Amino acid sequence: MYHEVLPLMRDLMEEFGDDSESLWAQCYDYEPYDRIVLEDLRGLGYKMLDRRKPVTREHASVVMKALGKFHAMSVVLKERDKLNTIDFKESIHTSGIEHVQSYHNVALITMAEAIKDNWGDEWSSYPNVLRNLVDTTIPKLAEDFKLDPKGFNVLNHGDCWRNNIMFKHINDEDVPTGVRFVDFQMCYYSTYIYDLQYFVTSSLTPQVRDDHLDTLLEDYRKSVVLWLTRMGRHTDDVPTPQKIREDFDKSLHLALIMAATNLTFMIPPKEQRPNFVQFVRQMPRKAVKLSTKTYSGPLYRQRAEYILKLCKDAGVI
Repeated sequence: MYHEVLPLMRDLMEEFGDDSESLWAQCYDYEPYDRIVLEDLRGLGYKMLDRRKPVTREHASVVMKALGKFHAMSVVLKERDKLNTIDFKESIHTSGIEHVQSYHNVALITMAEAIKDNWGDEWSSYPNVLRNLVDTTIPKLAEDFKLDPKGFNVLNHGDCWRNNIMFKHINDEDVPTGVRFVDFQMCYYSTYIYDLQYFVTSSLTPQVRDDHLDTLLEDYRKSVVLWLTRMGRHTDDVPTPQKIREDFDKSLHLALIMAATNLTFMIPPKEQRPNFVQFVRQMPRKAVKLSTKTYSGPLYRQRAEYILKLCKDAGVI
């Protein structure tokens, strides 16, 4: 990404007179599997949000608009045959890698145990629902995000959550004026909705989501239209607001799996989170063990309960 795709996107910006800052850090040096030297974004005034505070509507809007621009540039590169989509054909959740499905299974079973033991009678029907998903998650997600030649397909960032996003603000006020994405290791060519569902599920509180989801999705759509138009490309295939919301709701299966997997690293306080480095090192070699405590803390439960109810209301479970 840093060596080939992002420089091509920068060239597009220059070609069409876009003198705004890039949505990524400049790469100064690169050696495959050895080193990468990137621009110091902190020196330019960018910083991550305090993970103890919610992502505001204003910050979410900036991210959605940035995703719209990033996706639009990928569409133009693809149509110019400058984007080799074979390099980005699968996400971690759809790869079919055996140990990833094994992790999904352990996560679902552990979450089911936590709900049964700690969540109360209101949730008594959910453990069996989650256990019934064992061994089915990757095939289901692969089907949900299967490349549709007639759909609106883009290069997704693939891991777009608050810790992979840095913001610039006005005089240290909580008003974002710039955004940069970091960590492009999981880029994924597929339907545009992957990044949108991933960001909303991982990074927005239930209140922000309930109050502003349709507005945020429209921010994304308008950004795609703006940048495709600026680059001289038609917008006939850009989904309508109604289609975007429909696609978003249909992709809630990803939110459900993220509730059992990604959110255990993203939401709980440090003392309740799994050790990510240790987790990644052991996953391919031996069975992963997770603690029900991870699925029982108040911060995690607030988000997970909300997602489970959304999925039930939408008929996903």
